[in-house]
Amino acid sequence: GLAVSWSYFWLYHVERGQFYIFYVFLFSLAYWFFRQAHRNEKKNQWYYLACGLILGLATALRPPLAIFFIPFLFSIRRYLLIFIGSAISFILLVAGSIAVFGASLWSSYFRAMSIFGQYNFNHQIISVSWLNPIITEYRQSGTNSYVNLIGSNTSLVHILHFFTRIDISAIGLFILSAFVLVAVVWFLRRYQASLKDCRLIFLAGLSLVLILDLFLPNFRGCYNEIMCLLPLLLIAQVDDAIISNILIVPVILLLLSILIITSNHNSFVFLFLSLPIIEYFILVSIIGLTVLAVIRQKPKSLI
Repeated sequence: GLAVSWSYFWLYHVERGQFYIFYVFLFSLAYWFFRQAHRNEKKNQWYYLACGLILGLATALRPPLAIFFIPFLFSIRRYLLIFIGSAISFILLVAGSIAVFGASLWSSYFRAMSIFGQYNFNHQIISVSWLNPIITEYRQSGTNSYVNLIGSNTSLVHILHFFTRIDISAIGLFILSAFVLVAVVWFLRRYQASLKDCRLIFLAGLSLVLILDLFLPNFRGCYNEIMCLLPLLLIAQVDDAIISNILIVPVILLLLSILIITSNHNSFVFLFLSLPIIEYFILVSIIGLTVLAVIRQKPKSLI
């Protein structure tokens, strides 16, 4: 908790007034219901429905989160109530928002996403490297104050342009993301027996969310890394037999150290070159540990 509250990602998240911590809360609550259902499926089937209702809410608030459900498709009969609950809450929320605010609410949302995507492909969004801090002005008690913040755009579109000068088109990004998705689905299909562990199937879904986030055409700020909190906690819960303490303890300590180091002390960022490098290191570590856990998991159901 101290590492997160001291992290630069959390500072940026709060200063920008972002909403991602609410998604973390929803997924954490859904995981609690999911784990309760796993303890005794014959008596706790309705926990799956509650889990699905919460996941449907998260998906309605941010549609790309729907990719989370892919690992659950391999056991759709077992998790049918999750899909039913998700469909119910998603449809009710979308229909309710249209009834109250009109269809223009969603059309304006998709139009805004399209505009920001075009800006990102054309590199028109202000992107700041570690050498050029953003000066954010805000008013407080009638006076002007300034917060020195190091911003970053870690979308794959920008990262390729920034480091390699490769400008990928929308079609190219779609093809690349489709290839990655097919590879992920093949991997999950091959090791679907490992997904009987409730921690691993949730971890696999959250890792898919993190991967997809990189392929979205829009600007991606470092406040997105708040979504890494739950995967990190799930990795810490994975059995020693799957990932030995020799590997997991140093990795977790290193990730927490990065969160502390990337606090609101701009000089510390130079130790790790840049925020984008730090962010991608965290993402690769989570995805790599998830893959290792799925491969090493024995084909039996764990709670």
